[in-house]
Amino acid sequence: MNDMAESRKNVFVDWSSFPDLLEENDVSWKVYQNEIWTADLQGKTDYWLGNYGDNALEYIKRNNVKLAPYFRKHGDNTVTPALGAEGVTARYNQLSRREKNIVDKMFSGNDGDKHYLKLEAFTFTNDKGQKETVNIPRGDVFHQFRKDVEEGNLPTVSWLVAPQAFSDHTSTPLYGTWYVSEALDILTKNPEVWKKTIFILNYDENDGYFDHFAPFIAPNPYDNESGKVSSNINTESDFYAKDNSPIGLGYRVPCIVASPWSKGGFVNSQIFDHTSTLMFLENFLEKKTGKKITSPNISSWRRQVCGDLTSVFRPYNGEKFPLPDFENKEVVIRNIQNAKNKPKQTLPTPLSNDEIKKINNNPSFDDSVFHLLPQQEKGIRPACILPYILYAEASVNKENNTLVLQFESRKEIGAPFNIYTPTSYKGDIGKTWSYAVSAGDVLEDVLDINQFENKEYNICIHAPNGFFRHFTGNGLDENISVICDYEQKGIFSKQLSGNVIVKIENKEEKSITVTLIDNAYGKPAQNIIISGSGKKEILIDVKKNNYWYDFTMKIEGNKIFGKRYAGHVETNEYSTSDPYMGAV
Repeated sequence: MNDMAESRKNVFVDWSSFPDLLEENDVSWKVYQNEIWTADLQGKTDYWLGNYGDNALEYIKRNNVKLAPYFRKHGDNTVTPALGAEGVTARYNQLSRREKNIVDKMFSGNDGDKHYLKLEAFTFTNDKGQKETVNIPRGDVFHQFRKDVEEGNLPTVSWLVAPQAFSDHTSTPLYGTWYVSEALDILTKNPEVWKKTIFILNYDENDGYFDHFAPFIAPNPYDNESGKVSSNINTESDFYAKDNSPIGLGYRVPCIVASPWSKGGFVNSQIFDHTSTLMFLENFLEKKTGKKITSPNISSWRRQVCGDLTSVFRPYNGEKFPLPDFENKEVVIRNIQNAKNKPKQTLPTPLSNDEIKKINNNPSFDDSVFHLLPQQEKGIRPACILPYILYAEASVNKENNTLVLQFESRKEIGAPFNIYTPTSYKGDIGKTWSYAVSAGDVLEDVLDINQFENKEYNICIHAPNGFFRHFTGNGLDENISVICDYEQKGIFSKQLSGNVIVKIENKEEKSITVTLIDNAYGKPAQNIIISGSGKKEILIDVKKNNYWYDFTMKIEGNKIFGKRYAGHVETNEYSTSDPYMGAV
């Protein structure tokens, strides 16, 4: 038992939860677990048979976890004086019907299986030909879930909470593969259940292994220097003023959706968080029941910057697809125990200071440093249609020497933007800002160019799905307007063709030469002459790149000025992951 998990037992809050909404609206629901955390199972029994404290509903005071079936059967010796089973049952009987439903649906375990809190010895011959024994559950950790699926009694909404051994937390990344495989095996064995089921595998941590840039956060609502949001977004509930720190979003973690409507191994790079599952349920249940079911605990900031998972799904027309081979529990146990007996993995040689410096000085990661970096598996995956048409520009106001930032989201969902300077701003090296623009809105902010190091602005902007902008300059000799836009399919069509249009206006009386440099996809550089006071629109065809682009614009004779644009153009059609990232 780790200290963090132990501390959970002493934390109680008292707010409503999504199951409360389900109960109020007569939507069937249930939480499945072998046994609750508050039952205080010990040692190996808890490791294999508890729920590792991952049913957070236990920490909500009004849910009465101490009246759960476990305590009505075994009593509660954690109070003074201790309560026997009869005393706990008497308190339970004083609850209303609704309160009893909450207790039973949140905290029931597998006590219908007579072996549900028992372990048994499993003996096998390891790779060295030696007999080895490990204790494993004697009962079925899926007993009630399996029974409800087989009998067609699975509720409209249900949650599965795994024991520690099967949870895939980084402290125990062992048997989770079997647990997930078994859950899917149970669901798919009943075709009538599977054809109307969406299975969401949602992790709550992975130590940032799946991330490569800082997570999006809400700006400090009490500090105008930390960023800005649209007027209809409130960030107070997403920022903990006492510690002067944001409350999420955190580093990305894996999420897998398995259903007849999400087949095909598609990736989805829309921004989601744990509230996205609840927002999906809101939409799904409104369509199913005709009732408006809305969680009051999701902030306006999260509702704007986080999706509701609907972009994950695609039409299903009843096609037949072969199921995968599911895992055999005994084979998994043997393989894991044999892996434990292998020599420790040899760690890679750490990068030298010179190699680190070389990487930091080469942000494009060309061949001179690429071999030094962790290598991603080559290849691309089909990608879902995302609800993003994003813009971010920076222009100079010469009257007061300021940099005017503009952010826009032209579709039905808002978006977050992270900004940082690779140099310094007001003496703050690597200064960061957080922005969020609501759907259909345009957001502006102003930065003082004089406050940047050497009075030269240098900002990088990140947004979802590989959206990136890098703007440099000093404002002194920049009589030019640049806008990176997207080509529409026709004059009266709002749908995008997938191509990028660079709109350039020369505000000088003399002509200038602009160079467009492809940073990733192998196109030759373009030199474009723009006459004095002239305008040009330059079309960049990115169809061969599956609508991914990454190019830099420079002006001849100005070594400081630069604009880099990268990202993906959403055409309302299925695409792929980035071919450059996939090394294809």
